[in-house]
Amino acid sequence: MKAGIGRALGVVNTLENWLIAALALALMLLAGVQIVLRLLDHGLSGLIRCCVCW
Repeated sequence: MKAGIGRALGVVNTLENWLIAALALALMLLAGVQIVLRLLDHGLSGLIRCCVCW
């Protein structure tokens, strides 16, 4: 009985870790998309100028 409960808690913990990782990845992707859209909105000339100077 205890082994079954421990195994079930392990599965729940693993699923929770996967969900947290997926949420973090989704937030990073959304932030990346937002940055790209903002750059496109303001124009890429500033970014290109910055890369050329660097």
